[in-house]
Order: sequence, then C-alpha cells, then structure tokens
Amino acid sequence: MIKKALHAVAWRTERVIDHIRGQRDTRRIIEPYIGYATPDHLVVRGRVLTSLRRNKPKPDQSRWTNFKQMFALFLTDEVAGAEVRAGGVSAISGEEGYFTLLLPRDERTGWTDVEVTIAGECTTAVCPVMIASNDADFGIISDIDDTMLQTGAYSLLRNLWTSLTGNTATRRIFPDAVTFMSALSAAGRNPVYYVSSSPWNLHHFLITIFDKAGLVRGPKFLRDLGLSETQFITGTHGDHKA
Repeated sequence: MIKKALHAVAWRTERVIDHIRGQRDTRRIIEPYIGYATPDHLVVRGRVLTSLRRNKPKPDQSRWTNFKQMFALFLTDEVAGAEVRAGGVSAISGEEGYFTLLLPRDERTGWTDVEVTIAGECTTAVCPVMIASNDADFGIISDIDDTMLQTGAYSLLRNLWTSLTGNTATRRIFPDAVTFMSALSAAGRNPVYYVSSSPWNLHHFLITIFDKAGLVRGPKFLRDLGLSETQFITGTHGDHKA
C-alpha cells in the first residue's frame, strides 16, 4: 500500500516536472550507448535528452563535490516521442528517452560507428557498435561491480557511499581484471560484454573509468531506474542480465 502511494505521488510529480521542462527546453541531443550485433542486426542504442551532464573531476576534490556531481547525473531531462534515424531505419524514443535501432547486418566485424540523427533536426551523434568476429572462440559476459570495479556491492551502504562520493579520477578498476580480460579477449578476437545493476545514467561515467584503466572495451547492459505508469522502478534487479 505504501509503495503504491509513493509510486502514485512520484509518477504525478515526474509528469508535472516533464511538462514544465517540455515548455522550457527545446534542445534535443543524443547520448550514445555502445551497441552490439546479433546474427541479423546491428543493435544501435542511445537516449534522447535535452542536455548532457558532464564534468572533469579532480582527484583531490571533496567528497561533497563528488556527491553533487554524481547526483547531477541522475537529473536527466528525457525526451519521449522523438524520431531517431540511422541507415534508413527509424525508431521513436520511449517514455524515458531510450531508443533502439535495428540495422541490417552485413559481413563486417570489429568496431563500427553509426551516425544517428533526430528527424527534422541537425542533431547527430555517433553510436559505436561492436560486431563479434566470426573467428571468436567464445564470448565473455562479466559483471562490473566488485568484479571489474571496486564497489562494495556486498553492502548496500558501502555501495552507496563508494558510488556517490567517488569520481572518475578516484574510482578503481582491479588491476588483475585488466590483465585477465585482456587475455580472454585475445586482442579483440573474443567479444566482451559487461552487465551491472548501475543505471544507464552512469554509462559515460563507466566508460571513462574503463578507458582510463585500459580495460577491454565492450557493450554494457545497465538498468533503467525511471518511473513508469505501472512500476515504481522500471526494470527489476537482474532483468538487464537476462
């Protein structure tokens, strides 16, 4: 009963805020996510927003500053109903701004960049897509939290403290994880995919940390923490790992 009441209040509040934002903001941009390939398609992913929240933290900045910058990553201004196009294919962004484009796959393997546009606008973004090699011996699917990234996921309080008071300059990848994943990947022949209960709001944050540590690049499967009309938190724990 309490959860339903909280959901109802949160849902109505978000709708009011979205309405106000819709009247105030006219800009639309695309936040690209790393895509992947199936036997038939290139899966191009991203999100339509009115702005991107980026910062360049310093290693010695205070935890309070880190907290404010991390909190800002969750204050997204989503754009629903935007028509997104790439390679002659189009899709409509969903309630939380997310979109997925399924492009026909050709014989290419490796990494490719797909230019995505918003219909009727000059807005463009490049969405990277990983296409597994036909010579791959196997694929690797790895969790992120406390497997690649030091998080403290075993404790909710520890996890929250680490996640909300750190930044891309202070968060640490396990050194052995970099070596191990590089060996498994065999110079990119074997594809690597990452899963986490972290929200999509942290996609760019995680990429920055991974790249800085030299961790093998790969698509990430994260979690949508947005509200829907029927759910308090969109997507249950583990749905993104299915």
